[in-house]
Amino acid sequence: MEYVIYKSVSDLNNDIARLKSERVSAAAEIGKHYSKDLSEHFEIIRKDFTGRSALAYETARMIVFLRRNMDTDVNSALFLHIAREHSGHICKEMNLRWLVSVMDTLADFGDAEESASALLLSCMVNFIKLSETEKKFFYTENLSPLKDEDGHIYPLFDGLTHFKTVSGDMVRNLFGRISKKMRQPHMLEYYTEIKNRLLSEKNRLGRFNETHKNLLGERK
Repeated sequence: MEYVIYKSVSDLNNDIARLKSERVSAAAEIGKHYSKDLSEHFEIIRKDFTGRSALAYETARMIVFLRRNMDTDVNSALFLHIAREHSGHICKEMNLRWLVSVMDTLADFGDAEESASALLLSCMVNFIKLSETEKKFFYTENLSPLKDEDGHIYPLFDGLTHFKTVSGDMVRNLFGRISKKMRQPHMLEYYTEIKNRLLSEKNRLGRFNETHKNLLGERK
């Protein structure tokens, strides 16, 4: 059995218009999140792409092949072509979970600059994921929130102090440094999409964006 969807980038390009326009049909209910059986696992992840483009779904299948070390030469070439040449489409058609998977795969198979940029973006989302997981499983609603007063410093650990939730510049400086590292156009496109998703959703960064005067320095 060949673990490839297309044998070459040329074959993929011949089908690219159809893949972009075709919508993925509803998946069968499997009732689990992972399967060693490829056909079953593809049906499991298919639910993330119901109503989205076939190109997004096929890219996810390539990622699965690569994670399982199946025909990596062909699948990495196909994946990198899509990730580089069709980044706008991928940004539009994938949820944040799969955009992170794209970043992880670029970190594993991209060139040195892509790999470094993708790893930055993956870390950015995954540390917020860890923070939100801690909030969900360990946060006690009975805790009284502190008042972030000007001039008052709250220690955290090992010399770190709190982020000033109304006027702090740490997030603006961090994102400014990250954006300067996105020198390749497709990586800048991924950065912008992921940043905007994080700022608009209910998570640590999104909540700070609601309370802060100008979190990223972009408000007029």
